[in-house]
Amino acid sequence: MKLITSATREKTIDFAISQIFSNFPDLETGSEKPVFGIFYSTTGYDQNSMVQKIAEKMKGIPWIGCSVEGTITKDLGSVEATHVASLGLFYSKKVHFTPVMAKGLSSDSIAAAQNILQQIKSIKDMKAMIVLPDGLTCNNTALLNTLSEGLPEGCPVLGGLASESLTFQKTYQYFQGEVVSDSVVGFALSGPVEVHHVVAHGCEPIGLGHQVTESRGPWIDKIDHRPAWDVFKEYLNGDPQTLTAQDVGHICIGEKVEPVLNEYDQYIIRTTLALDASKGAIFLPCEIQSGTRIQMTRRDPEKIKKTAGEAADRLMSKNKGAMDCVLQFDCIGRGNAIFAGRTNEMAMQPIHHKIPAATNIFGFHTYGELAPLGNKNHVHNFSVVLVGLTEKN
Repeated sequence: MKLITSATREKTIDFAISQIFSNFPDLETGSEKPVFGIFYSTTGYDQNSMVQKIAEKMKGIPWIGCSVEGTITKDLGSVEATHVASLGLFYSKKVHFTPVMAKGLSSDSIAAAQNILQQIKSIKDMKAMIVLPDGLTCNNTALLNTLSEGLPEGCPVLGGLASESLTFQKTYQYFQGEVVSDSVVGFALSGPVEVHHVVAHGCEPIGLGHQVTESRGPWIDKIDHRPAWDVFKEYLNGDPQTLTAQDVGHICIGEKVEPVLNEYDQYIIRTTLALDASKGAIFLPCEIQSGTRIQMTRRDPEKIKKTAGEAADRLMSKNKGAMDCVLQFDCIGRGNAIFAGRTNEMAMQPIHHKIPAATNIFGFHTYGELAPLGNKNHVHNFSVVLVGLTEKN
């Protein structure tokens, strides 16, 4: 399997499209055709116009994608800007990519997952499910649990939550030329391919522990029998009345990992994405049940750098040093929001310098990351998920 990527920072859509496809001169006339594509774009571009232009170039090639805050490629590393887009095309004669889409996440994430399972029910040798859900509307716990129940035993669900430029207003998903929101897109990976993944974060616990005492789906209403927002904002500066992007990046919630995994940390990290001020409730991209003990945590720049390099080492060990390509799903909170222009030095190079030069890397900055810990699929925040793909003879 081969992955070829191309990226652009051109602000004009026509120029951007021209630059992206300049890296694929034989797309229409070459003897080797790509079998699948993934496209990422920031919301600085008009989404419908950009995706329509991509669709015109990708005739006959199945593809999916989503809006992002920034892109990640082997050549450029992390690029966070108002206008950046990237395209990855996969080439293989044996590995199969089956695209899927389901709408209506906010009304019923379980039904969306069941819809996906129906679309892939005929696949016999599935190796992994890669999904890109809406980063602001999905109950990812319900989505993951339902997918896990219907997928073959041991099949991992991997991916990242669609993002945008930290306005927390709306994200977009792309499905072969269609632009949607409140949806999930993805693909089932099957055939002779090995899939290995690692996940890591760089957060440290602060303060005393707390208990979730009232919750409903992805909303936490009460912590320690008090409005959740009242407890959460005690860890913020001043007396904030609204949840800002800075607040989202400042404090996150840690949920204890049970059982503790030696290769991971003691907490899975969750971030707060929305506030219902009228109820003092906070929204997470997953469910945390009433009675759960939680710990407030904060990002540590040096730990991010250290654990990123360790994650790359673990991925290389699992793949015995040989991979065709790596998909990288890296939280938006591990980029310029904390590193202010040093993202490549602190979060990308510790990974990319350990991946063989011939192995391409392709990904984006997410509103959440999806990967199993042990045998259970989880949603993560302020984390990096690396997925190594290798076609077998």
